[in-house]
Amino acid sequence: MTRNAQPGDGPHALTLPEIKLQILRELNAKSLLNAAIVCKAWTWPALDTMRQKYFIPLSAALSPLIQCEPKKLRDSSFWGAISGAQTAPEHWDRYKRDYGRRIAHLIVDIDPDTISESNPERPAAWSQVGPIFPNLVSLRFDIEGHATEEDEPENKDRWTYLVKLLIGPDLKNLTLSVYDVTKEVVEKNIQALANIAPHINDVQITNNIYIPLNYAPFTSMKSLRVEGHIDHDGWKALANCTHLERIELWEDDSGLEVHPQDYSVTFPQLGSLSIADCCGFRDRSFIVSLFHNTTMPMLWRLEVGIQTYTAAMSEVLRVEILGSVRGRCPLLKELRIDGPILGYSDITHRMISGH
Repeated sequence: MTRNAQPGDGPHALTLPEIKLQILRELNAKSLLNAAIVCKAWTWPALDTMRQKYFIPLSAALSPLIQCEPKKLRDSSFWGAISGAQTAPEHWDRYKRDYGRRIAHLIVDIDPDTISESNPERPAAWSQVGPIFPNLVSLRFDIEGHATEEDEPENKDRWTYLVKLLIGPDLKNLTLSVYDVTKEVVEKNIQALANIAPHINDVQITNNIYIPLNYAPFTSMKSLRVEGHIDHDGWKALANCTHLERIELWEDDSGLEVHPQDYSVTFPQLGSLSIADCCGFRDRSFIVSLFHNTTMPMLWRLEVGIQTYTAAMSEVLRVEILGSVRGRCPLLKELRIDGPILGYSDITHRMISGH
């Protein structure tokens, strides 16, 4: 809110831009190099406005303070986004020219059904342009479409072209949101990401289909958070990711559909495992087989939800889980079992501490 000048305000009242500049001058110069310029409206016009209205004036203001030219502020992180309406060649060229090497974090939200509606030949040419963002380290990929079996090959190729257009080999953090797209399309997209950026180590996946992890494409990943379905082969394939240190499984329906009694799985580096109550714990035999046949020698934190079971079954499951981890997880320091019975807290502590 602004007001008119009042008697006594003095001759040196500061305007809002001057106040901002004064605050900037009080900041440590090194911290300014790491400034993150955030565009909260994820559209092309907003990103362009951000550059013209904020970054260029800010760079000019910072230049005398840090003794460098605005174009050398390469440590600044941009958050940008690409919407489905902005896929014309001139837009890609402008992204590459104005933002390409400076954007480190990107949100992509494009419906694959709209990528090549106006020009079917356009996607094939994209792979010759990219990567537009060679220094990209963090990518959120929102895949939402209405692919059918009839147009699966076309959609799969579109996503492959798009991945080649956007990213380079240095991508480390991937958030993948998948809705209303067939499993085959997702598999093609994930495989393209894995081929181009083989060193991805932090993966978050949200979907409403089965997650195609049966071939474990991101073998270098250290962290995995899944909001969706993991099937039998997917759980087994995760064991091939020998660098995994943290797994979180969350789902509003029956997400973890695994019956590992037929094989043993080892996670040599896994330190933290969280399994939500709604992840498909069908019966007691599943719980028993999961923990008895999964070896986690480095596990120090375990969180399991069993809220939906009856009080009697929850008591049985608590005992089974405690019996499974005792002796098998020597480094376990934190154990949380959420269920309707609260009477096992002391027993849990004694079993973990070895008393």
